[in-house]
Amino acid sequence: GEPQFETVGGSLANLLEPPGREVFLARYRAIFHAPEGKTLEARLVRKGMAPLHVRLTGRQEADLSSTGARPARRLLLAVSNISEEAKAAEALRDSEMLLRTTLEAAPIILFTLDRDGVFTLSTGAGLQRIGLSPDQMVGRPHVDLFKGLDAVNENIRRALGGEAVSFVYEAKGVVWDVHCTPHFGSDRQLHGMIGTAIDISQRRRAESEMRALESQVQHLHRLEGIGRLAGGIAHDMNNVLASIMAVASLLNQKEGTVSRQAGLILGAAKRGRDLVQGLMSFARKEVEAADQVDLNRLVRQPGMA
Repeated sequence: GEPQFETVGGSLANLLEPPGREVFLARYRAIFHAPEGKTLEARLVRKGMAPLHVRLTGRQEADLSSTGARPARRLLLAVSNISEEAKAAEALRDSEMLLRTTLEAAPIILFTLDRDGVFTLSTGAGLQRIGLSPDQMVGRPHVDLFKGLDAVNENIRRALGGEAVSFVYEAKGVVWDVHCTPHFGSDRQLHGMIGTAIDISQRRRAESEMRALESQVQHLHRLEGIGRLAGGIAHDMNNVLASIMAVASLLNQKEGTVSRQAGLILGAAKRGRDLVQGLMSFARKEVEAADQVDLNRLVRQPGMA
C-alpha cells in the first residue's frame, strides 16, 4: 500500500502501528543477525490501512557501496503478502477446533490407523466410557486394544485391505456401532484407515423396551381373540344348557327314580351354566365380585362325588 520508492531512506518502523511494531522489528532483527538466510512470518500493521500477514525472507550480503577497511553488511529482505493464505490457515484451525470440541462432547470415538494397523489418532468423549483418554492408544497396534476379539481385528484388517466395513462391538457394557473406511492419499495409495465408533447403548435399550411392548400388545391381541372365541362358545353352550335345564326341571317334578336322576342332571346343568357365565364374563372382560362359598355344602351336592 506504499508508493514505489517513497519509503527509500525512511525507517521501517514508520510503516508500522505501535501495537505490532515491536514484534515485527524483533523478527526483523532475528533475520538480520542470522548467519544464513531465514524466513519468518509476521503481522504488518500499517498506518490507516488493514493489517497484512507477510512472509519475510532475508539474506545478508556485503554492502559494496560502503567505504572502509571492513565493508558494511546489509540485509536483502523480501516481503510477501500471505494474507489470504493466513486467513485460510486460521479458518482451518477454527474448523479443527470446532471438530475437536464436538468430538470431546459427543458420545463417539474417532480413530485412525496407519497401514501397519497402528493408531495415529484416537479422540472423542466416548473414550471415557471404555476407560481410555484421548490419544492414549496412539503408537500402539489395534490388536493391543482388541485382544482376543478375533472378529473385531478381522474387520479392521479388512478395512486396512481397502474394504469399507461396519460392525457392532460391545465393551464394558457399552454397545458401539463401528464404521471403518480405507484412507487413500493423493497418490491413490492406501495410507491406512479412518474409523468412527458411535455409542448406541441407549438406542439398543430403547429397541429392547419397544420389542417388549410389542410382545405385550401381541399377547393382549391373542387374549382378545381367545375372549371372542370363548364368548361365542359360551353363548352356544348357554342355549344348550337352557334346553337341558328346562327338560330336567319338568322331570324333577315327578316322583321316584326319574326325579332323583333329573335332580342330578339339573345340578350338573346349573354348574355348567355358572361355568358358561364365567366364560362370558371373561369374553366381556368383566371383573366379578368375590363371594363366600361353603365348600362342604358344594361337595355334598349330587354329582360331585
